[in-house]
Amino acid sequence: MHVVTEPNVAAVSSVIECLESEPSSPIDIQSFHVRRLPGAFDQRICVQGIDETHARHIRERLEQLQAVERVRLEHQVRVVRGVE
Repeated sequence: MHVVTEPNVAAVSSVIECLESEPSSPIDIQSFHVRRLPGAFDQRICVQGIDETHARHIRERLEQLQAVERVRLEHQVRVVRGVE
């Protein structure tokens, strides 16, 4: 997910809190990177083990946060070679 917020630590904390308080099922956060942009923070969050419906629900919850400017979902596929 890419979450663009206001450029302050409170905005980052609100995103983390929203993800950690997901009522439907726990979210396995693989990585969380914050990059400073001119006038915003770009947060790249990689989660594992959720389906498309769950991802849309999370996006809707994040979009309701006041500090969030936009949310974009990306799907990643992990290819493992040599496993039998």
